Amino acid sequence: MRYITDGEEMRAIDRYTIDTLGYPSILLMERAALAFVGRLQETLSGGERIVCVCGTGNNGGDGVAIARILFSKGYASGFYLAGSEEKASPETKKELEMARNTGVPEYNTLDLRHARVVVDGIFGTGLCREVEGRYKEIVETINAWRAASEKARVWSVDIPSGLHAGLGRPLGVCVKADATVTFGLEKRGMVFYPGRSLAGKVFVEDIGFPKKAVDACLPGAHTFDMSDMKRLPVRKPDSNKGDHGRLLVIAGSKGMAGAGYFAAKAASRMGTGLVRMLTPEENRIVYQIAVPEALITPWTAETLTEDQVRQAIDWADGVVIGPGMGAGESGGRLVEWTLRYCRGPLVMDADALNILARKPEWLDKLPEQTILTPHVGEMARLTGKSVRELKGDPAGYARDLAVSRRLICVMKDAATVVASVEGELYINTTGNQGMASGGSGDVLAGVIGALVCQGSKPYEAARLGVYVHGLAGDVAREKTGAAGMSARELLDGIACVMKRMDTEEG
Repeated sequence: MRYITDGEEMRAIDRYTIDTLGYPSILLMERAALAFVGRLQETLSGGERIVCVCGTGNNGGDGVAIARILFSKGYASGFYLAGSEEKASPETKKELEMARNTGVPEYNTLDLRHARVVVDGIFGTGLCREVEGRYKEIVETINAWRAASEKARVWSVDIPSGLHAGLGRPLGVCVKADATVTFGLEKRGMVFYPGRSLAGKVFVEDIGFPKKAVDACLPGAHTFDMSDMKRLPVRKPDSNKGDHGRLLVIAGSKGMAGAGYFAAKAASRMGTGLVRMLTPEENRIVYQIAVPEALITPWTAETLTEDQVRQAIDWADGVVIGPGMGAGESGGRLVEWTLRYCRGPLVMDADALNILARKPEWLDKLPEQTILTPHVGEMARLTGKSVRELKGDPAGYARDLAVSRRLICVMKDAATVVASVEGELYINTTGNQGMASGGSGDVLAGVIGALVCQGSKPYEAARLGVYVHGLAGDVAREKTGAAGMSARELLDGIACVMKRMDTEEG
């Protein structure tokens, strides 16, 4: 597990390290500069002219130190100070003194005509206001220079200048970087879009923030890496199908069999012992052929009864409802009866969410820690917020819904957010644009459902499911490319991910 911070949290870690633990600020600045130079050097041939554009805060001090270290190593580097030196932080003033004593070239004007690399050290993670005036002109100059030459490269210090460290949106204007070297921990602003594309390739460098400082400030968001795959349910050698959960998938409608197929098949690929599908009679033969491992419980408009739904729910260890179900009268009855009899765990997806949006009073009937999996459009219908508002602060809105309704919110987007009942945030970093296709969300519902019915707690199942789903997408992209990927390849990707873990365990 890795923490992901916003600007306020990172400042708190920085201040705790300096003020409480007694680390000299200039020491952290020097370590940051050395780490940055180490990454940048991997791309340099030795003949490039490097211009470090520096603000007057500590981010600018990092930039001045970078210029000095590069110059001392024989590179053609110099720095340009944006802003008044009188307003510079004490650490930046000290870096200016050392750079001048060392003989590092200092430019009075920002002339990039003969530069090959620009190091952006104008603003750091603390920026929370619009970039205006002279600073706006400087950012626009850097971006125009970069756009004018294929060989021009921009490397940002800690975060692209002008990017909000928490929300990932430009504050008026923002430097477009080819790479960013960030310090200590990842920043939310470079995980959410458009920040992720503005930051380029991101390197996270350890510059010595003690674990004690991180634990004391405890960032509110995290992500997973491959070490977290050990959280998957353990499959013992002497187990049988009854040991691996029974999942009920309430899905499908006339002419809409695909979504239910993807949800049920994904659950099977994730190791569910038994999958049962409650679905219209029209889909029975389709599912018997496409998902032969599943039990099929068909219904018609005339035969669908409350008792049939109750019996199916009583059989299951977990329920997924919604994929391709339709939002008509039958769908409404299925949701109503499911909420009446299901005590959890429950995963609500797709049309179940659209029905819930039309019946907001049903939100009070959800079993505690129900998992909702809305994409941004469905989230807009559930909350009454616009898509633009939701994309402006996905973590905040997901957390608000989760805490206020005591549920798990999986807000699906390019960087999916999972929020817990307590307001804890998981931000996903796996997956790719090839997953933006029909059926992908149904696969995710099946993956999460598989995990809850095998015993994972709802929040654990949701965040682990999102992570595995993204890994499956990355495996699929390697085989087909992003444009040619479909949800069918995601199913194969899940099998590959699970096989990889099985091999490592063996």
